[in-house]
Amino acid sequence: MKIKTKSIIIARRPREKKKDVLWRPFMINCFNINDAHKKCEEPKKVIGFNKIHRIIIKNLDVSYLAAGKDLVINNIEYLNIKDDKHGHLSITGKQKKSS
Repeated sequence: MKIKTKSIIIARRPREKKKDVLWRPFMINCFNINDAHKKCEEPKKVIGFNKIHRIIIKNLDVSYLAAGKDLVINNIEYLNIKDDKHGHLSITGKQKKSS
């Protein structure tokens, strides 16, 4: 799926089954502003994935928020997000140059 947004936060959700250690639910929160985690901004869209084993991010600058263990991608023009039957979530796209 192709998404037009300014920034995203990728976050884990709690497992539904505690014994299922290989698969995790994730959500991608889409925002109209950069660094939404600093401004208590509500996401304009939330995309959920139930069984993800690995997230693959290619050719994008990513920030890791250690306190929440979330990933932030700012200055986005568009993203392509694709999940497959093996539990891989691939994220590619285009970013504006940050100054």
